[in-house]
Amino acid sequence: MKSINDLKWFIQRGRNGYAESDFWDFDLYLIDIIIAGVDYLKKNGHGCPNEFYDSKKVNNECDKWKFTLNEIIEGFKAGKEIIEHKTSLWKKENGYYKIVFDTEKAKLLTKKFDRGMELFSKYFFNLWD
Repeated sequence: MKSINDLKWFIQRGRNGYAESDFWDFDLYLIDIIIAGVDYLKKNGHGCPNEFYDSKKVNNECDKWKFTLNEIIEGFKAGKEIIEHKTSLWKKENGYYKIVFDTEKAKLLTKKFDRGMELFSKYFFNLWD
C-alpha cells in the first residue's frame, strides 16, 4: 500500500521534475536520470554533432556518436556502482566472512566514471535531438 508521502512525492515530481525525497540520494537520482535520458537519446536520436557524422556509412552515419553516448552511459553506470558501494566483496578468512574493499574494482569503476563524466561535460550541449 502506498503512503500519503508517495502521493505527495508523485505530485512534486510532476510539478518540479523532482521530489523532496530525491534529495536523500540526489547523486543516485541524477545518475538514474542521466543513464535513462542518454540511453533514450542513443536509441531514438535522429542526428549527431557534425564531428561524429560519417557520410560513408549509409544508415549508420552517427555510429561514432552512439558509441560516445554509450561510453557516457557506461561511465554513469560505473558511478552508480560506486555510490551503491559495490567496490567491496565478501572474503572468507579463518572460517568467517568479512567485507574487503576491492581496490582494483574501485580503480576500474573510477576510471570508467571519470571517462563518462569527461564526455558528458564535453558534449553536454550536444545532448539534444
